[in-house]
Amino acid sequence: MSIKQNIVIEQGATFSQSSTLTDKNGNPFDTAGCTVAGSLRKNVASSTSVALNVTLSNGNVLTLEMDADVSLGMTPGRYLYDVILTRPNGTVDRLLEGIATITPAITHT
Repeated sequence: MSIKQNIVIEQGATFSQSSTLTDKNGNPFDTAGCTVAGSLRKNVASSTSVALNVTLSNGNVLTLEMDADVSLGMTPGRYLYDVILTRPNGTVDRLLEGIATITPAITHT
């Protein structure tokens, strides 16, 4: 079961957010050999998506990132996002999902 977590990304700014993954008992989530991926879409029917840079470190720390130039190219508003984890045996789990709000930038450099 995925965790529902809304995020805010400032247009034109570097975005980075980390979470420590734990199992239902509060123990570190085993991510050995797993890969992760994530993206945003304007809605579920949208044919275009924007990738989130998703990494795992220290065994169970999940980090979501977006470069400033990528966020600058996005239209402000609400998007849907999710992050999936693929285990070595091919099983896919959705770790995170929610609404990603892109707030508008006023200053452009």
